Amino acid sequence: MPVAFGRLRVFLTEQCNLACFYCHNEGQPKGGGYLSDRLYDAVATMSRQPEVDKVILSGGEPLLHPRVLDMVDAVAPHVARVSVITNGLLLTRPLARDLAAAGLSKVRLGVDSFRSDKPRPSAGYLDAPFSIDAVVAAVRDAGLRIEVNVVLTRFNQREVPRFLEWAVANELDIKFFEHLEVRPARPGEFVNIMRPRPQVSEAWFMQTLAQTLGHLPDFVETDAFAPATSAARVGATEIRYCRYLCTYHRCAAPGTRFDVAGFVYTCMSNRGLDRVDDLGVQSLREVFARASGRTCSAGDGIEVPMKLG
Repeated sequence: MPVAFGRLRVFLTEQCNLACFYCHNEGQPKGGGYLSDRLYDAVATMSRQPEVDKVILSGGEPLLHPRVLDMVDAVAPHVARVSVITNGLLLTRPLARDLAAAGLSKVRLGVDSFRSDKPRPSAGYLDAPFSIDAVVAAVRDAGLRIEVNVVLTRFNQREVPRFLEWAVANELDIKFFEHLEVRPARPGEFVNIMRPRPQVSEAWFMQTLAQTLGHLPDFVETDAFAPATSAARVGATEIRYCRYLCTYHRCAAPGTRFDVAGFVYTCMSNRGLDRVDDLGVQSLREVFARASGRTCSAGDGIEVPMKLG
């Protein structure tokens, strides 16, 4: 298979308009690089491969790329779903409508706090107030699906009950991710050093969930991400608890990654081993298949935590 689990995960830029302390940047270095027109063409070519079912546009902050609409338009006719992962700061109503018109299916909104001046734990404060509700309304009014991603840290621990109540009241799917400790790459290496270092324990989260809802819903392991991810339904809302995938050797489940340097990888620790040079269809398929077939190289030696019964 040229891509893992039918998912092609494209990083449009290394750049972001925030600097969250826990950001691993999908294995990319921090920088200002953008996906070139040449690599855009490679993405469009790969999207036409029959094994590719979904395209996920990520970053950095993908909405910073001036050709994000072109990318959606190029890949949407060939796949079942196109998603974008964004912090929402640039997601205006007009842009949401334009993304929908280009063929976007879903927005995955990463936000960690209801604070209008600091929705994520980035240095400093926003120049203009940010409203999660306004972004959700803009996305839904454009006819797009939306889910919310929250990283659990001490920064937002007290807001977890509010997030749970808000998600259920608004029938929003929501994912809670355990915190990763991210250290800069060693000299000569291509990827940051990452290890799971939860600041908020799973036991605390489950206890808070039960107290907030009045009961603890049944969590079951989820599809390709099991056992790293489990989910429960509360009415129309799906609540997911997401652990570090490499701990369970499930790092390929989000799909095959393709970044601004032309590197192709599933496990972020494999970044630098496979790179696109020739843009011929057969060459692209070979590079992606080779990268997608590599096993996790980060999970060995990571202790698997005890799961709640």
